[in-house]
Amino acid sequence: MGEVKPAQGVLPTVRLEYLDDFNMTSEPVWGPMTPGQISGLAYDPSQKSFFAISDDRYNPDDKRSRGHPRFYQLTMSISQNAIRFSDQFKFTYLKDKKGKHIPFEKGDGEGIVILPNGNLAIATEGWAEMGLKIDGRVLPLANPSIDEFRRDGKWVRAYRVPDYYRPEFSKDGKQTQGVFRNNGFESLTQFKDTLFTATEGPLVQDGGPATFEKGGLARILVLNSKRNGAYAPTQEFAYPIDPIPVPSSWGTERPESGENGISEMLAIDNNTLLVLERSFATKPYWRNHVRLYQVDLRGATNTLREKTLSETVRPVKKELVFDFEELLPKLEPKGVQKNASGVLENYEAMAVVNLPDGTRGLVIVSDNNHNHPHQRQTALLFRLK
Repeated sequence: MGEVKPAQGVLPTVRLEYLDDFNMTSEPVWGPMTPGQISGLAYDPSQKSFFAISDDRYNPDDKRSRGHPRFYQLTMSISQNAIRFSDQFKFTYLKDKKGKHIPFEKGDGEGIVILPNGNLAIATEGWAEMGLKIDGRVLPLANPSIDEFRRDGKWVRAYRVPDYYRPEFSKDGKQTQGVFRNNGFESLTQFKDTLFTATEGPLVQDGGPATFEKGGLARILVLNSKRNGAYAPTQEFAYPIDPIPVPSSWGTERPESGENGISEMLAIDNNTLLVLERSFATKPYWRNHVRLYQVDLRGATNTLREKTLSETVRPVKKELVFDFEELLPKLEPKGVQKNASGVLENYEAMAVVNLPDGTRGLVIVSDNNHNHPHQRQTALLFRLK
């Protein structure tokens, strides 16, 4: 255990104290619907459990796919600064207004929150690729979305998203607008009556994805509740994504390819967010690099209704809180999976919990992509100061 140094500068101080890690099972030891591909968490203190959205979606051509779009309820315990998840869980399929399973192109759930009315809001990436056929059907394009569901999985309504997030293509097949494939809404968090989501990477019209030489500007979308209980966009901010990092401790060889973007956010107040940036570098490293930033929205340009970001846009301010490479020496294999990974996992979900001593804890969970034994589903526990 050890205390992480706080971010320095004009932002309010956030500190993390690392407490524990736990390897959740990735194998279907509790049946074929064993929780997996967890991409978002929402903590329910009344039940001491999590609602967890899975980004798995039904694809009969992919042996790793285990079912239709769904969320889980996970039981966990925290005692003496340790976290454990039990084999007691439930899963609920998401259904559209006709009672049918949410289709593949609309089922990539990446963020989840519990709304004041008790329902769930779920953010999805959408679908931005033309011509792909799954289960005998050519997939249509789908906008990134934020939808409200009852706890029984029934769809309630969709929240409005600006049109310029919608993927569009020219007649020759070139994408001209909107989110790139697998770069839509990757996060969802709330503070009181405000929701925050963000694209994983830049929109097409805002420039290409991050490279090893340059970063890019993702967009943070802010929605507020209306009288009818729905949420609508009120603000939007540009977020500066880092160039794809390659720590010197890995080696000196340049990876063949890679990516970097926002994998999750957590609202501290109306102006402050914790943002998880996760990158991946391919051959020869095949490794994730994960950093937690503290972000201040104050003073940034409100870009809502700007289809293309201008050159004079003022992005949000961010400061590094923690580089997860520092955790590697402290992580030990234990629990149901004995193999040590030696690398960081694919962290995509964050939630605040109540610790036994009355302080707040931060839980961060990885997405295993149903790719056992190559990827693990792990939970990290910090004290949030």
